[in-house]
Amino acid sequence: MSKYNYEELIEQIKNMGIKPSDTVIIHSSMKSIGDVEGGADTVID
Repeated sequence: MSKYNYEELIEQIKNMGIKPSDTVIIHSSMKSIGDVEGGADTVID
């Protein structure tokens, strides 16, 4: 399984229709997201 990076996470968020001006609250475990370069800090950014 490959790691996600910041750019891939941003692209996935855009594909969901979420705009930069939207407020989003997410509750998830890192395990369910998968391996992310930079860990939780990258997801939070």
